[in-house]
Amino acid sequence: MRDNQERKESYALLAVDAAYVHSGARKDCMNSWSEEELENLRPRRIRSWLEKQIGIKINKSLWCGAKDGRLDSGGARMEKKLVEAKFELRFRRIKVDEVKCRRRHCNCIHKTEPVLVRRQAGVDVDLATRTLELILRSKAKWSCVVLVAGDGDFVPLVESLKRNHCDFYVAAFPASLS
Repeated sequence: MRDNQERKESYALLAVDAAYVHSGARKDCMNSWSEEELENLRPRRIRSWLEKQIGIKINKSLWCGAKDGRLDSGGARMEKKLVEAKFELRFRRIKVDEVKCRRRHCNCIHKTEPVLVRRQAGVDVDLATRTLELILRSKAKWSCVVLVAGDGDFVPLVESLKRNHCDFYVAAFPASLS
C-alpha cells in the first residue's frame, strides 16, 4: 500500500455495478426503483463517503447498469442525479426471455405456460471492460480503483488491476459477497 502522501496525489476511479447498488444485496425488486429508493440515492454522498473511508479523492466515476428502453419518471430522475454528480453512464439493454419451470416435481402453471423474465445482459463485462480501458489507455496515472460490486464475476478484473500495479478496494454489502 502506498504511503499517505502518494495516496493523496493518486488518480482514483469509482466503478459501480448499478444492479448491485439497486438491489442492495436483496434478491427482490431487481427491475424497479421504489420512490423511497430514488429519493435516498445520493451519488455524490456515496462518492464522498468512499473518499473519506479510503483517503483518496475519486477523479472519475463510472455507473454501469441495464435498462429496457422505456424510461419512467423515476429512472429519469435517477439518471439526472448521476449526471449532476458527474458519473459516466453506461447502459446495456435488458433482455426478455420466455422461461418454463424446470423443477422435476413442480406442478406450477409455468411448467406448461412460459413466463417472461427480464434480465440484464453483459453489465458486468461492460463494467470490467470500461474500467480496464480507462486504466490502460488513459494518459493519467490511475493508481486506484474502487469497485462497488459483490459478485465473483469481477475476479479477473481485480487480477488484471493487480498485474498493472493498481490498488483496488471493494465496497460491498457483507451478506452479498461471493
